[in-house]
Amino acid sequence: VASVTGDFSSSVATSFSQSNATITSLSSSANTRISGLASFTGSYATTGSNTFTGTQTISGSTYIQGDLIVLGTSSMQNITGSSVNIGTNTIVVNTSNPAVRFGGISVVDSGSGAGASGSLFWDSLNNNWLYQNPSGLGYTSAKLISGPQNTGSLGNEQGLTSGKIVYAVGDDHIGDSIMTQTTGKITLSGDLDVTGNISSSTLSGIGNVTNFSQSVSTIFAGLSNATSSYETTGRGIISGSAQLPTGVI
Repeated sequence: VASVTGDFSSSVATSFSQSNATITSLSSSANTRISGLASFTGSYATTGSNTFTGTQTISGSTYIQGDLIVLGTSSMQNITGSSVNIGTNTIVVNTSNPAVRFGGISVVDSGSGAGASGSLFWDSLNNNWLYQNPSGLGYTSAKLISGPQNTGSLGNEQGLTSGKIVYAVGDDHIGDSIMTQTTGKITLSGDLDVTGNISSSTLSGIGNVTNFSQSVSTIFAGLSNATSSYETTGRGIISGSAQLPTGVI
């Protein structure tokens, strides 16, 4: 019995010794691998899909060769760089949710106590651009006024003519009028219809407008009085004797 017991104890001791050696070797290998991962600064390549939960912190740059898709109520915030470079030529806003009327760009004044912002929005209902004014400045928003309308291809837009006074074309476009302004003078290339009064200004060939108007009125008043007191012959000769008002002839 003693011999059996001794053999069993020796066998158990040998097994424990081998197990300890295995555990020690495994622990050393694990520590080596963990230390290698901790000090590794290269890049990892993974296949398949990965799901990350919680907050992920990336201290370096991130390059995405495929699409970056943000779903739900997620948003990209706190971009502290002085500029954001977009490699392609357009930024598309609001295509996934056409029920929203306004889409555009908002600039928030972080230094303002009221958090005021100025925004450019496209009004999908009325098809024009709007400027939204910061709150508390007297008005809410306004339409952006555009230049002459282009009926050709994109890129063939025409500007305004230098010196031309502009006028409204539609509700949010302007174009050249028939008035041209040079130094000290405005020239019209068409007719001038006045429904009100012209102020006392000097016109070329007439002089003072008010004095000219009064002179014309006096002449017509004199003619009116003369025709009530005199008769004319068929040849237009006035018969009778009287003093004609000054300026009638």
